[in-house]
Amino acid sequence: MFSKKNKLTFFADEMTEGLPAPYPAYSNFPEWFTKSNKKLKCPFAPLMNLRSKTTKHPMQTGQNPYTLTKDSTVQHCPGIVDYLKTGYIVPAWTDMVFRLINGELHLESVVSFKDIDFNIHRAHQFQGMDHTQMPIGNSFNKVATPWWLKTTPGTSVLITNPYWNRNRTFTSVSAVVHPDSHPIHMKWFFEFNEPLKDSPEIYDQELQVIKKGTPLMLIIPFKRNKFEIEYKYLNERDHSRLHRDSAYGSVSWFSEPPYYFFRKKIGNLYR
Repeated sequence: MFSKKNKLTFFADEMTEGLPAPYPAYSNFPEWFTKSNKKLKCPFAPLMNLRSKTTKHPMQTGQNPYTLTKDSTVQHCPGIVDYLKTGYIVPAWTDMVFRLINGELHLESVVSFKDIDFNIHRAHQFQGMDHTQMPIGNSFNKVATPWWLKTTPGTSVLITNPYWNRNRTFTSVSAVVHPDSHPIHMKWFFEFNEPLKDSPEIYDQELQVIKKGTPLMLIIPFKRNKFEIEYKYLNERDHSRLHRDSAYGSVSWFSEPPYYFFRKKIGNLYR
């Protein structure tokens, strides 16, 4: 039934066909990111910026010269860019409204299916958690999605918050599951970032309404491997060499920086 190639397979009832489905994160960057001004193009600009502040060669300062300047944006941060290319986004399949009525949280949705349910994990289920760490409303919330997920053998998935979509309403809870053992019903597990007003009315649409297509979760598949941890404490000479090697990996005077070349060689893992 499943190919030997690495694969994620999402299953849903045929009645959900046509609704927003999970998609590769690289195919739809957050709107704020695409609007960022990608003005800085000269690879020497960060070096010139640093050289104006010191008489030393940039590689002798102990700093990484490839840093954001006043003329650049986060579009030049490889860590953020590669994060935005990683994994798969599970969007809201329909408009959802959350109401707090007489202390009870209720979910209403424009479209509902037999697999969809709504559960609340209350404070007593997290007895070891200090009250200062408890979520707003003293509960975590869980909405079953229309999607079931199956992966190829040896592949688990990290479910986490799509951080850079910057949704002020909620934060999705992170977890690791193993859908290669059997198909797993995907649940949206989250907490609210702000308290809801106890009222049958919608008083804050931005806070209480989750619009169809809103990124809910980021799914990052990974192969299960064992790792060993070690610590190395460097003397001053080796520590300086570490700074120098890191700087050379980020900036090149005459060609593409080695780190950027390496990123291209890896390619997009989620295409």
